[in-house]
Amino acid sequence: MARLCLVSVGISSALSATTSLLEIAADLLVSPELAGVLQNSELIGMDVGDALAQGRVPAPATLAPVGLELAGIGAIRRKKACA
Repeated sequence: MARLCLVSVGISSALSATTSLLEIAADLLVSPELAGVLQNSELIGMDVGDALAQGRVPAPATLAPVGLELAGIGAIRRKKACA
């Protein structure tokens, strides 16, 4: 089954970040594939809407156990390599 890309994402128009949230706003543009299906190349890049993506940023305290685990794995590998 063929996949068709309907829109492209334009350059981010807004970027904001706090200690717990990352927010990116961007323009949705007509993709070349969709313009080809519609047989109208003048539509390529036309602004058809806006997109807003939000994501939670993990607190540094939640990343500490992951870092300790990776350091432990590295120490175990180094110890095995020396033996």
